[in-house]
Amino acid sequence: MQPVIGLVGVGNWGRLILRDLVALGCDVHVVANTEQSVANAREFGATAIVGSVAELPELDGAVCASIATSHAEVVLALAEATPGPIYCEKPLTADVAQADQLVETLGDRLFVMDKWRYQAGVLGLARLAQNGELGAIQSISLRRVSTGNPHPDVNTIWTHMPHDLSIALEILGEIPPVTQAVGEFVNGKIVGTRAILGESPWVAIEVSDGAPEHHRELRVVGSTGVAILAGGWSEEVIVRRFDGADDQVIAAKGELPLLAELRAFIEHVQGGPPPKSSAADGALIVRRIEETLEEASNECV
Repeated sequence: MQPVIGLVGVGNWGRLILRDLVALGCDVHVVANTEQSVANAREFGATAIVGSVAELPELDGAVCASIATSHAEVVLALAEATPGPIYCEKPLTADVAQADQLVETLGDRLFVMDKWRYQAGVLGLARLAQNGELGAIQSISLRRVSTGNPHPDVNTIWTHMPHDLSIALEILGEIPPVTQAVGEFVNGKIVGTRAILGESPWVAIEVSDGAPEHHRELRVVGSTGVAILAGGWSEEVIVRRFDGADDQVIAAKGELPLLAELRAFIEHVQGGPPPKSSAADGALIVRRIEETLEEASNECV
């Protein structure tokens, strides 16, 4: 029997979520209110299109892919529409109080779509770090820069940093507190940051929308070696040993992360284990971003 899934948000990213839900055999009912979102819903295989959450049929689960500043409102509305699990695009919200409210209200019914926790290269780095092949982990460095920010409702810190914090969670099993952050500002608005979290190991994160080109890099440094994922689409992890041995190249091929995380959600809807990122994980990421923004703003004064 096909799972019946509600989807709110069918923009440039939401349409791909719809595509993959359909590929996974779901019966997807979409809430769409603009001409473009209606066109996207039709093109990518929606079973039905309605104008509000209240018009959705009985659902087995739901996905929120609306703009970040509307997540809390949409998730709470979906919670009234279905007793099943809800998957929310990152960030869970752009406000700590709202995130905490969602955790308190929905508990283990709510999960966050942290696709990088399903990316083959990240999973390979996590295995290397956790099985001791790099020795004692000293640091994780993440760089995620791009040209411009396609999300006008939030700054680029909210757009980029959730990915890197979720990667740190996947590798370390925790997200250390922010110890230092500085900001990049243009006309008084923050467009990037460099943040340090924790001490031993520490996590360094650089995000910006002021770069001349898109670039992604992830580096995990241990006492005996370093492992590098050189880009978001890279299909190999490079391991360099400090004893002078030849570099090791480890294949990092797997299912596309969006499809993989949606598969995990649908399997949970059907009675399987939960997806990786809980609502509590999502709220912690929101808290770390607010800490970063506060620290970066202080540095600017």
